[in-house]
Amino acid sequence: MNNKMKANIENIIIKSIQLTNKIRSPFYITHKKENKHALEIELHSTYNKKRPFGPLPKLCYAPWNNIFFNTHGKAIVCCKNTKIILGTYPENSIHDIWFGEKIQLLREKISQNDLTLGCYKCHEAIKQGNIRSMTSIYYDKYGMMFPKKYPRVMEFELSNRCNLECIMCSERVSSSIAKQKNMASPLIQPYDSKFVEQLDEFIPHLHEAKFFGGEPFLIDIYYEIWDKIFQQNRQIKILAQTNATVLTERVKKIIKRGNFSASVSLDSIDKNNYELIRKNADFDKTMHNIEWFGKNTQNLGIVATPFRQNWKDIPDIVHYCNKNGYSLYYSPVFHPKELALWSWTKEALDEIINYYSTIYLPNKTTIQKHNSNTFNELLLAVKHWRIQKEVATNFNKNYSDFISEQEKSIDVIPKTIIENNKINDAKKDFFDKLAQLNTEIDFRKKIDSIIQKINTDFSNLPTDAIFLLLLNSETKSIIDALSYWTDDQLIEKLTLLYQKANEQYQYL
Repeated sequence: MNNKMKANIENIIIKSIQLTNKIRSPFYITHKKENKHALEIELHSTYNKKRPFGPLPKLCYAPWNNIFFNTHGKAIVCCKNTKIILGTYPENSIHDIWFGEKIQLLREKISQNDLTLGCYKCHEAIKQGNIRSMTSIYYDKYGMMFPKKYPRVMEFELSNRCNLECIMCSERVSSSIAKQKNMASPLIQPYDSKFVEQLDEFIPHLHEAKFFGGEPFLIDIYYEIWDKIFQQNRQIKILAQTNATVLTERVKKIIKRGNFSASVSLDSIDKNNYELIRKNADFDKTMHNIEWFGKNTQNLGIVATPFRQNWKDIPDIVHYCNKNGYSLYYSPVFHPKELALWSWTKEALDEIINYYSTIYLPNKTTIQKHNSNTFNELLLAVKHWRIQKEVATNFNKNYSDFISEQEKSIDVIPKTIIENNKINDAKKDFFDKLAQLNTEIDFRKKIDSIIQKINTDFSNLPTDAIFLLLLNSETKSIIDALSYWTDDQLIEKLTLLYQKANEQYQYL
């Protein structure tokens, strides 16, 4: 069967599914009368019409099928909703997080078509008509399957280790940026061999596993997870979101062993602009690597990040994707707001709209149709922001405040009750751990002196509770920090650690 025949058959199947779901859709419940926060009926209808498989009963199926672990050990339902914290590793096991009560909170909201609990990015995308940029539609295929006890998808953002310092990025997902800000490597790196071992329960049930960074191919623990996948369930579709700058023999070998697909971040195909945006990257090397990924992985995708520096380059990226058979996706910059398109002047947005409206894109093949629709939805987003600036007073400030409020985490996990004996044991075990390294410096005195300078006015938690978290940290990272950081830097970091301890522990 040739590719054209295969594509035609797939198209017929999808059309049949869309028709079936459309026929069923009048019986779906909108919940608008029962819940004032439910998605507006008109927006709900528009969204359903544009979904890849047609209308479905729920707005999103991620809470029933996906779990995402971020760099801070927090488990969330997807990368877009950072508000609802399902649990924290290692305080909570993967099993307890997935089968716990906390995930029910978001499931209940989504079941009522309510996106107000941290799902603001998808809500905004629906209002703009940018359905293809939404994370939620990715899980629609699972919404048509029988419910499963275990997640079908697991996503890993376990480290911020990265070789680039992209100008729109932050230290949260780039260790290189963190280093430039004198933050060095984080004191806490919660994921360890025990985390990998706990995946044994889940891997046999997975359909997909996604790996983010930082740069995934620089993160050692991912190779441990990939080995485990190869041993237990080779059918899992593995996706790596890469900057395509790291293509060693080790990377090539691991890709050829598994069922890999890749999604490459590419913000310009102009050499000068690309290297300005993605600091430390070599454009020619990246383009060569993308070609290799395209030939050796399945369904290569290109993810562009439209913002002020590269908006003129987006049409060229579309043409590049069409030429090479790559699917284009985009992830607009929400912050920093000084780089985002949404915060730009009306005149600047008018310029973008006028320019994009002149772009002709072919619309014959499946890839061309997808990429053309993706580009047109970006244009819709820019038009939406332009209209908002006309009708909404103080749009920039209000929108910025809205984003900040939506991204405040709600840790719905009850605090662990602790007493002095548990804190003292953790402190003793921590210093025993340091003593095994036979370092010449007496770090006990240095840590104790720094901890005494932490402000505790807002809590009755003893500062030594920090050792409960330090005990789970990578010892070498702690030694490096104590050896090279200034006292002010250590006070700042340990203060943040103390604040985190207050989020997790209640002192009696």
